Amino acid sequence: MNDTKKLSGLAVVSCVLGVSSLTCSPFLASVPGLITGIIALRQIRHRPEEIRGVPFAITGIVASLVSTAVCVFVIIFFVEGFLSASPRPLKVQPPDCETLIGEGLAGSGFHFDWQGKRYLGCSLHQFEGKTPAEMISPSFDDRITVTGRVHQQNDVQILTYRSPALDKRRPLRYAGPISLAAGDPVILYDFDQKIIGHIRRLPTKVDSLAYVWLDKPFRAQGCSGGPVVSGVTGSVIGVTLTADDPAKAKLIGFELLRLPTRLRGNSPDAPAARSQDGPRSR
Repeated sequence: MNDTKKLSGLAVVSCVLGVSSLTCSPFLASVPGLITGIIALRQIRHRPEEIRGVPFAITGIVASLVSTAVCVFVIIFFVEGFLSASPRPLKVQPPDCETLIGEGLAGSGFHFDWQGKRYLGCSLHQFEGKTPAEMISPSFDDRITVTGRVHQQNDVQILTYRSPALDKRRPLRYAGPISLAAGDPVILYDFDQKIIGHIRRLPTKVDSLAYVWLDKPFRAQGCSGGPVVSGVTGSVIGVTLTADDPAKAKLIGFELLRLPTRLRGNSPDAPAARSQDGPRSR
């Protein structure tokens, strides 16, 4: 008696579309496969003695639902990725920074406060992996004596120092690791110039650097070892290491600072911060 029943054409179409949506046409076939399968089941339910094809319809519906769910997930993933990578505005006023020059004019450095102590930050490669004996502040023409290295990362070193003149200047603030996302604003420094950029890519297992896309190009030569400051919290988050073009850099690579709660050595207690007097010069 089943042989006299007519096979539902919509059920067959739903099955074909559902299978196609899982293989070659997920965006085009999934919704039609779902609709035709539902219509076929309703027809079969109302005329069971005349029409057959329930397995075909169910196969089409299930396959179409799976394909639709995958499509929705992919769309949400890309939309969220696009929105998270969209540049976001600064939430804080860029703090002032005392740009330091490395020993032998090798790159830059900066000083910052961490848990009531002051330290210097710079890269390792600018000194060929060694600890510099001193750094220079061009703004008040003073040599800053380095007294030791208390922390080291991949290409970052944290130093203790001795300089009463530098202690009178307001340091940057390190507040521990923060959550970052693509599109977050950051600030880089080139002496008295503050350069605004946005996080382009975060570190991966293959590449330990984070990358910043700058709003406008700047001369990055000699900026290795300089600070990267969060435009959301105003605290220092990393150390500049690479640039795509030393003369007109648009893409900067930096290493995130991840300092332990207690460093191996201590610098002198941080005095009360004072305002910087006058603009800095090169």
